[in-house]
Amino acid sequence: MVGTHLLLLIQAALVLWSAPSLDIALRVLIALVFAMAVGGLCAAIHGLSDDNRQTWWRRRHGR
Repeated sequence: MVGTHLLLLIQAALVLWSAPSLDIALRVLIALVFAMAVGGLCAAIHGLSDDNRQTWWRRRHGR
């Protein structure tokens, strides 16, 4: 998941950087995609705040 969000982030940044003469509406739309990609990347890196993390670790390691 992290790679997918990072790819979207890079693509949006490249479009904003490479075409400064875009219409303002398209620039706003791409900026919103960029913000969504940043939020998705942060959520993918942070992961879930699940209480079952300890039980998953024990089950995975046979304890």
